[in-house]
Amino acid sequence: MLESFWCKNFRCFLDRHFVFDKNFTIINGKNGSGKTSILEGIYLSVRGKSFLTGKNSNLVKRGMEYFSLKTIFEGNEIKAFYSVKEGKRVLSLNGKMVSSGEISHTFPLFVFNGRLINAIRKDLVSLYKFFNIILSLYDRTYMKEYMEYKRALNEKRALLTSKTESDTIFSWNRIISFKSDEIRKKRILFVKKINSYLEGDISILYKIKDKKEEERLLFKREIEQGRILTGCHRDRFFIFKDNEDLRFFYSSGQQKNIFFKVIRAVGNVFFEKTGKNPVLLLDDFDSELDVDNLEECLKSVLNRFQIVLTTTDVRKFKTFNHSLIEL
Repeated sequence: MLESFWCKNFRCFLDRHFVFDKNFTIINGKNGSGKTSILEGIYLSVRGKSFLTGKNSNLVKRGMEYFSLKTIFEGNEIKAFYSVKEGKRVLSLNGKMVSSGEISHTFPLFVFNGRLINAIRKDLVSLYKFFNIILSLYDRTYMKEYMEYKRALNEKRALLTSKTESDTIFSWNRIISFKSDEIRKKRILFVKKINSYLEGDISILYKIKDKKEEERLLFKREIEQGRILTGCHRDRFFIFKDNEDLRFFYSSGQQKNIFFKVIRAVGNVFFEKTGKNPVLLLDDFDSELDVDNLEECLKSVLNRFQIVLTTTDVRKFKTFNHSLIEL
């Protein structure tokens, strides 16, 4: 459970401390008041990076030389520190220096905003990235396999760029093929788990895109097109309801409701493994939802996640029990 968050010289905050309810916390405030910055700081502490920028220097309050964060998670103290002068970010767990991977696997946490939710429900590449991240957090061995797979892809891309056929590229092909098989097995099992928690008319489909082709003919086509044409990075995930692709049917509100049911199923899978509810950070996701769809989306994930939500109008949530942080 996320218990509290303290930040110093972070974004618009000089020195602030926030405490969270074990079930549902709402952060209410005007645009520019720092609502998203609180979620960003929590996310950075647990996942090791911002979900808004790749530059840590952008997170330091103007005129300051560093930022410091402290997040209490299940009684554990997670600290993040960044110095502009040194250009280095440091993470620690209970006083011990750690990598972001060690923290993120111990304390599962997800963040969504309206823009990201819209992308995931419409775009197959975004949906692929979503499931890839979720599975990486669920299974450490998956992350290891996938990082090794990406290294093999990069080596092959370099050889393709040189447009030189060699035995080396076929060696990388065999590594890519082997790693793809291992990754696909994990994806298939994970999708099966998620589907077991979904309502009967909603399902996730995982589609493998590879075509069997003689190696040298495949390499020739890859040289011509300048890209890798085989491997599990080309596979895609789909969300179906009543045997129809979510992208092409239903209203925007209905699509979001269906996606939140998928999120709930993900929460169930993590709870089955850990016995704990993951943390779900929702940033201004209510901006495009009417009251009915808003309530249905929230009801889908309450009781399976600890939720921290930002809004400019807390009155929308009057039917829900929650604690309130007012900015």
